Amino acid sequence: MVLESTFSIQHLKLLHRILDLPRGPGALVDLAVEAEKWLAEEWRGPLEENPLLDPAICEEFVAWVHKKHNAAWSFGGYLEDRTQLWRGSYLDPAGSAIHAAIDVNVPAGTPVRAGVSGSVVLADSDAPLVGGWGSHIIVEPDEFPFVFLFGHLGPDLPSVGEKVIPEAIIGSIGASPHNGVWFAHLHFQVVAREEFYNRYHASTKTMDGYFRKEDEALYRDIFPEPLRVLEECRRTQGLDTY
Repeated sequence: MVLESTFSIQHLKLLHRILDLPRGPGALVDLAVEAEKWLAEEWRGPLEENPLLDPAICEEFVAWVHKKHNAAWSFGGYLEDRTQLWRGSYLDPAGSAIHAAIDVNVPAGTPVRAGVSGSVVLADSDAPLVGGWGSHIIVEPDEFPFVFLFGHLGPDLPSVGEKVIPEAIIGSIGASPHNGVWFAHLHFQVVAREEFYNRYHASTKTMDGYFRKEDEALYRDIFPEPLRVLEECRRTQGLDTY
């Protein structure tokens, strides 16, 4: 397992602040790389259509990844090029394949926590849209220049305007179709607050979790690395960072 330069071992511990993670070790994985190996070594079906777009098959793939890494859960994905991983999906026409968030791959039903003090400023669902956010919420931390998006949740969401504390359970990991017809995972994305209100507040259907490679310089500022921003936010709020 090789850590990307944007991550540190300490940052892994922050995941415990936003999720009740399964017991056992976690692994930092590149699902795009793992998918190529799985398709070559394990998949025995047709390849004309991407089998990983089927949530049930993708769950089998993620379980294989966890077994391979002796892990109970995994995470990764920030700035990962997923052109081949999601081949045949809605991302193809626009050429958007660079992942703007981290994914935490845990079972459906896993509780999700706010991780910071703030307010719920959006709670919505685009289910049963295939490839969408599913049930998702956005938490705006108190006096902080970024907001946090929690995507692919279950159907039970908090109310807009609800105040949250770091330990508050704000939802749970969703299963298909409530989660946008994906495999079970949390999509955790950071959005610059000003951009959120200027571009996306009316509807997150105008915001995506992916962007084009040629637009990376722009979107890395709008969607910065989530765990580093979470660390900064918790420090600003006087919370422990790990």
